[in-house]
Amino acid sequence: MKLRNLLILIFFLVVLVPSLLFWAWPYSKALDSEIFEVKERHLVIAKNLAMALERYYQDVTNAFTILSYHLGKEKDRDEVDSLLDVYDFHSVMLVAKENGRIINCIKHDNEQCKTKIEDDILLFAKQFLVKDTTIISPVIENNAFENNSMLLVTRPLGDNFALGYLSTRYIVDLGKRVAFGKKGHAAIVDQTGNVMAHPLAEWIKTQKSMKTTSVVQKMMAGETGVDTFISPAFFNEMIAGYAAVPNAGWGVMVPQPLAELHKKAESIDRAALLIMLLGLGIALLIAIPVSFMITKPLEKLSKITRIIGRKEDYVIDLNISQSKLLPLEVRKLNEHFMKMMDQLKQSRKSISKLAYMDINTSLPNRNYFQKLAKQALEEMSESDTKGALLFIDFDGFKQINDTYGHRTGDDLLSMFAKRLMIHFSLWNAETSNDGWLTRETSAEVIPARLGGDEFVILFTQIQDVADIKEKAKALLQDVFGEYNLYGNTQLTLSGSVGIAMFPEHGSTYEEIIKAADMAMYAAKAHGKNTMSFFTP
Repeated sequence: MKLRNLLILIFFLVVLVPSLLFWAWPYSKALDSEIFEVKERHLVIAKNLAMALERYYQDVTNAFTILSYHLGKEKDRDEVDSLLDVYDFHSVMLVAKENGRIINCIKHDNEQCKTKIEDDILLFAKQFLVKDTTIISPVIENNAFENNSMLLVTRPLGDNFALGYLSTRYIVDLGKRVAFGKKGHAAIVDQTGNVMAHPLAEWIKTQKSMKTTSVVQKMMAGETGVDTFISPAFFNEMIAGYAAVPNAGWGVMVPQPLAELHKKAESIDRAALLIMLLGLGIALLIAIPVSFMITKPLEKLSKITRIIGRKEDYVIDLNISQSKLLPLEVRKLNEHFMKMMDQLKQSRKSISKLAYMDINTSLPNRNYFQKLAKQALEEMSESDTKGALLFIDFDGFKQINDTYGHRTGDDLLSMFAKRLMIHFSLWNAETSNDGWLTRETSAEVIPARLGGDEFVILFTQIQDVADIKEKAKALLQDVFGEYNLYGNTQLTLSGSVGIAMFPEHGSTYEEIIKAADMAMYAAKAHGKNTMSFFTP
């Protein structure tokens, strides 16, 4: 007799136990479960948005620093126009502090610039002038922009200062990507609590102030967490995950009405009651001897699965009775279950590799590199040795993808990584199996792919600048040049390289990778296909 035939009989009886549990499960438990899930989910979303905004803030300030040095240099017009378009700058100007006279100006549409900025903008911009620092101001009204809002970006330059008009379009679009339920949304405020992104368009256009809201006050204080508040926009009690954007001073919250959670918990309670009543009625028709016969081997399975959950060793003999009265599927269960355990071992091994490695290049990914680099930096600090970080970014990689397709781009990334590992004598059977997961963190060279076409290499045994310059030149000579790719595509690859020294340019992971990143942007600004050391 096959198991499926017995299950038709026994199914009705086993409904009784879960039905009773569902019915006995009070409404408050369902609501608590919903609230707990929302707290976890909304907080993760808020943190992810805050990370994206922090990266955007860093990119904009770095790009503006570069743009400010290009004011009046027509020979760099192509690079300037590219930065203006990428970061949505309306214009970048060199302005006299004393009277607001525009000395130099660049605009993405090549329109004629004004001769003088408005007095109120001049006074507002002066509040954010800090020596050798690029700062993004709070949001202000300007009807020339799509959402009637703009941000000022400032940087002092002697007796003058660089001033940029920055659109809030990226921030608004980022907020629009988050929507769930009927009224679940994301809201983004600036450092003064004024709205930059919100589901109500009018609030964006008027830069609505939310600084009196408890959640906004906590974000402005630099806090991250979950809280409830009364929404001034929807007049509902909300539960929200919120996070502060550290350097920018902005805040992100992801709220949802509590009423939606109550409604969902009530539907769960009604469904549980219905299942209980239905199960009780049907369970009365089931014979006890049949249920006993079928549940005994399943109870054995339940016990064994609990043991497996507590152990890493899956070599377990199920020792299930082979009586002819048992279903054919149960008698074969031991054999199939052990095969499944072997596959599970392999799956866990593969999952572990995916968590730490970049699939396309077999190099450490961003998170794993951060872990390896921090350990290596600590070892260098303890041993008082020097190191260097190379930040490599391909020249024109987007154009390669657009022209030849993403498969060709992926092939290029893979072959580049292979040349990289061959150069460092790292290409062997180990890299194609467990790879870097088995390597020691004290290795002299730790390469990684951060994402896209960005690669980093940490050198932990460097004598001086001349040493790393020689190593870098040898590396770049091996990895850049002609490539034969998928579809008989042949192209010449070049890249821009930024170098930061440890500990001169940074003693922590965050400091040295930022320095190397800035040096790479400097290399691109100098014409690409070049190498640049970080200069404070």
